[in-house]
Amino acid sequence: MKRFFQNPVIAALASLRLTVPLLVIFAVAIGKATFIESQMGAEGARGLVYNALWFEVLLGLFCLNLILRLFKDMPYKPRQTGFVIVHISMIWILISAGITRWYGYEGIMPIREGSSTNFIWSREPHLQASMGDSFDSYEVRLYQPGQTVAHDVTLEGGSYRLAVEDYWPRFEMKQLPAAEGPPALTMAMADGDALQEVTLVGGESERVDGVRYSVVRGDAPPPGGSSAYGDLRVRVDGRTGTLPVSRPLEGELELGGWTFTVTEFQASFRVGGGTDFDSPLDNPMIRVGITAPDGSSGERLLFAYHPDFSMNHGGGEDAFADLDLVYGLSQGVTFALADDGTVRARAAGAYQKLSMEDAQPVATYPGGEAFEVEFASIYRASGSGAAFVVSGAMQHVQMQPGLSADPNAPAAARVSLTAPDGTTASDIVFKDDGRGAKLSLGGKEAVVKLGSIKIPLPYSVHLDDFLLLTYPGSRNPASYESHVRLYDEAQGIDGRPVRIYMNHPLTHRGFKHFQSSYDPDEKGTVLSVNYDPGKWPTYIGYILISVGFVLVFARDQLWPRKDNS
Repeated sequence: MKRFFQNPVIAALASLRLTVPLLVIFAVAIGKATFIESQMGAEGARGLVYNALWFEVLLGLFCLNLILRLFKDMPYKPRQTGFVIVHISMIWILISAGITRWYGYEGIMPIREGSSTNFIWSREPHLQASMGDSFDSYEVRLYQPGQTVAHDVTLEGGSYRLAVEDYWPRFEMKQLPAAEGPPALTMAMADGDALQEVTLVGGESERVDGVRYSVVRGDAPPPGGSSAYGDLRVRVDGRTGTLPVSRPLEGELELGGWTFTVTEFQASFRVGGGTDFDSPLDNPMIRVGITAPDGSSGERLLFAYHPDFSMNHGGGEDAFADLDLVYGLSQGVTFALADDGTVRARAAGAYQKLSMEDAQPVATYPGGEAFEVEFASIYRASGSGAAFVVSGAMQHVQMQPGLSADPNAPAAARVSLTAPDGTTASDIVFKDDGRGAKLSLGGKEAVVKLGSIKIPLPYSVHLDDFLLLTYPGSRNPASYESHVRLYDEAQGIDGRPVRIYMNHPLTHRGFKHFQSSYDPDEKGTVLSVNYDPGKWPTYIGYILISVGFVLVFARDQLWPRKDNS
């Protein structure tokens, strides 16, 4: 035995100098896993630490170190009995954990009332492929964007490469940078009291809170079709016409014998005020001169921000009863993205650039004039709550799969299947979708899915009734339980009744069935099924280690030193 431990490799593996760093690494890994779980969830912690190959090697090396040290220090004195039992218990617990890791699994068993089930859905997702009557799969642990994995599967006697090429924990088709395509701006727009984040793409437009936004490519946006000061829109006798408000006031609109002219414009209306183009558009107003076909005339005051309110002067109310006059002030904004990344904007109305410190105006841009837009700066329309912030620009975009900011967006992956002859097909599949994606390879069709697989059981469970108990006077669940019958022909069990409820699982053949959830219509149950062959060995290890510590603390009473030293 001594010669065996004189081997330098064996001596190093059995050294206490190895035990200490292994314990330190183990402690650091457990702490790191806690942070990973808070950021990526349990899947991330299992994938990066608990079920990772390096962690299994670490535990295996630690177990080997304990075993070698146990034999290296032999023989032991009676006073060392407690120490030996603790030592053996730690080895036993590590081996039991390995049994659970490699041979245990969990799943979900949904059952509808009046139905039986003899399988569970695996907790761990699997990448699956079926071709004709053949089926193969392997377990995948996906937890971070862009993750890839690949393994060989056997379909119809041939070896195929089944892979995840890309992964999105929250999937969304979105406009992303590309080699070609229209320009786009990422920006936030005021929508009432909230901000709406959008990607504004060339050739399209977004209307937010009454404001129309669009983007083109070029050094400056083209002039808008509407006046910077708005338009008078007229409808009379089934005919329609438009008269832009110009600076200076000029022009007239003739429609069906009627004549309309704009005689006064006020950017911010006040009684007794005259034409004013230079003030902020706080409350734009126009005075419209009207001449009827019979020669009668009058005036009407119209307000852009208050279309339901107007004032008539002259001609009498009945003279203009059939007239439909509307003063509209377009708040549309057009952006232009230059080749050098500069963004310029042109708005129908005046806009102000606000200070990031106190939200006070630091610059004003008149309506109809182009101005350069600074990223991450706030621009607000004069006299209204319309505002925008441009955060980024992309010269070319295309609709592509991307990571969504919506926490409720589904998980998806781009999967590929490669045939033995090198032919490859790929598509995007959603996790737990059930339908999967159909891939054609050399005249053969395969279906690829990402999600749980069926794990058959040697028995079946029949649901007779599901009961949901609620708190008095409410629909809030107080508890729920399943009344089932167990069938196992091999063990001669034919319909044994079992009641499953909180802390009272059904245990059979090493499987524990816990009451987990239920269907929304309360006509079905969802049982959580756990198979852990390493559980009882682990419990035995805990008992042994407890006994060992007792013997360590009681060694002076059980085996007193003869010299009392």
